[in-house]
Amino acid sequence: MTYVNKGLYDNAIKDYNKAIALDPSYSKAYHNRGYAYYMMGNLSEAAADLYKACDMGIEISCSARKALLQQR
Repeated sequence: MTYVNKGLYDNAIKDYNKAIALDPSYSKAYHNRGYAYYMMGNLSEAAADLYKACDMGIEISCSARKALLQQR
C-alpha cells in the first residue's frame, strides 16, 4: 500500500517532493502531491499542484482543480 492509501499524507508529500526534485517533468507526482495536499486540507497547495499537472497535460488534474476551485 502507498502512503496515501494509508492516510500518511505527510510521508507521501515528502516522497513526491523527492520525485519532483529528481525529475521536474514528472507530472503524475504533481497530481498525486496535489491530491495529498487536498486530503490534508491544504487547498492552496493542492490547487497549485493540480494546475501544474494540468498544464503538463494530465486532464484529470484540470477537472480536479476546477472542482476544487468551485468548493472555495
